[in-house]
Amino acid sequence: MSRRKTIALSVLGVVVVSMSAFGVRVLSQAGQFTTIKNMQSGACQIYGGIPAPEDIVIDSVLQKAFISSLDRRSVSVQKTQTPVRRGSIQILDLATIKPGSKIRYKNVTPDLPTRFYPRGLSLYTGKDGTKRLFVINQGRDNTPSVEIFRVTPESLIYEKSVDLGTDVIFANDVLATGPDRFYVTDSAVSGVVSEAMNFSLQRKRSRVLYFNGNKISPVATDFVMANGIAMSKTGKEVYVTDTFSRSLRFFRRNPATGALKDSGVLFIGTGVDNIDVAGDGSLWMAAHPRLIDFALYRLGLKAISPSQVIRAMPGKNGGGEVRTIYLNLGGQISGSSVAVAFDNRFIIGSARDNKLAICARK
Repeated sequence: MSRRKTIALSVLGVVVVSMSAFGVRVLSQAGQFTTIKNMQSGACQIYGGIPAPEDIVIDSVLQKAFISSLDRRSVSVQKTQTPVRRGSIQILDLATIKPGSKIRYKNVTPDLPTRFYPRGLSLYTGKDGTKRLFVINQGRDNTPSVEIFRVTPESLIYEKSVDLGTDVIFANDVLATGPDRFYVTDSAVSGVVSEAMNFSLQRKRSRVLYFNGNKISPVATDFVMANGIAMSKTGKEVYVTDTFSRSLRFFRRNPATGALKDSGVLFIGTGVDNIDVAGDGSLWMAAHPRLIDFALYRLGLKAISPSQVIRAMPGKNGGGEVRTIYLNLGGQISGSSVAVAFDNRFIIGSARDNKLAICARK
């Protein structure tokens, strides 16, 4: 064998080995080698009749859950010029939930805005007791906005829309901090190819932005995919999930300016999605233990995708206690995107499944 051919084969061998090692690393990061067994802390009831309840927030005073609902599969496959049914905000009266009984959702979506494709939600209660629901409206042509509604005991009243501008590529979640002030997470990618590249190379292009009532500007960067965002009961800490780095980041917040200061990170080890702060201060996160399975599920190439619920109790000096509350291969509910706790139960929503799960806590 000639020296040139030997060198060529050696180079090819190095490339093949490198690519194989890279592939194994990506699959490992995605959790594809994770062993999953069905487990849950208590009995669960599955309720259908609601298109993809992607995000949920609870009003503990009104004892109602606000649910972001949209037939997301139809939106993702239809062409731009094809009319798509608007999404909706559904209300679930928590007082009516009883084991074995049917539950009823109430559509409280106003006629405005006419283009309404809801994602993340945040509920804000002012000092005067006025409640407002903030909703990410992703749109179909990369035109994200935040819609603000005033909450009454039985309905929503449209107040205004805040255009997030062309710099925000894909808005995931919103955190309201005032009548017209909020944080928003921007994944900074749109489309499967961009997501795959960001995840495979762990490119930190995602960020958190803050709207101060007049303008929007970045306040936290270096996320691979900033997703869920929530705030402590004191308003002094902000929590952000990074789905693609499978971690939870902590920030100290300046209430006057909205500025965020990085204060730590907690590796969760699974693809954490939306986050909710329970009454006891614990953090509830839905997650995707196998991210490639979830991507294929979103595209309609897999019938189910594993679901997981994580409960974390932040430590005083960073870190915290983390444990899995619920884990399912996807037969019960697939693509879990949100988990919210109330009383001795919790609700699981989905990014694509047309159902939600209500489970008992042990």
